[in-house]
Amino acid sequence: MSTMTVLFEKFIAKHELEISTDDLDGLCKQALLMMFENAKEISSAPTKEKSEKLDDPAKATDRNDLRNCNKDVLNAFCKENGLRVGGTKKEVMDRVWRCIQEESDEDDISPRSKAKKEKKKPAPKGECCGKTAKGTPCQVAGDETINGKCYCWRHAKDIVPVKEDSDSDSDDE
Repeated sequence: MSTMTVLFEKFIAKHELEISTDDLDGLCKQALLMMFENAKEISSAPTKEKSEKLDDPAKATDRNDLRNCNKDVLNAFCKENGLRVGGTKKEVMDRVWRCIQEESDEDDISPRSKAKKEKKKPAPKGECCGKTAKGTPCQVAGDETINGKCYCWRHAKDIVPVKEDSDSDSDDE
């Protein structure tokens, strides 16, 4: 006897139904056919396709494409583009999408990148014009220009810039 037949017999006995043996065999066959059809239907049902992971948020064509990026990838994009890093994935996605659309606002920009933008560009490096304690020329690259000459940080602090004479200084007397 098959397991299905045993289950049907228990069900019939529990509910005190009157079914003949021939009907029971037909019922088991019908139930098996129904289960087989359901299994075929379930296996052939379209499944939700997994989206391919996106490694570069700049390739996103719409905001929903950014859902395929993990938070680490989004934060790396923020860091590369001078945006604030951190927050929920939704906040980071919004920030990245505004950056891609070139609609970023002040809140999106990282305080660190703001400070970098405000820094002066260093003067072009040249050879330091200072002398060492032994009187030999300094070997350090000069990064500060004073009076038209390059000096390293060590010698620049000792140099007094030449002030230009102006008429306004003599008028104060």
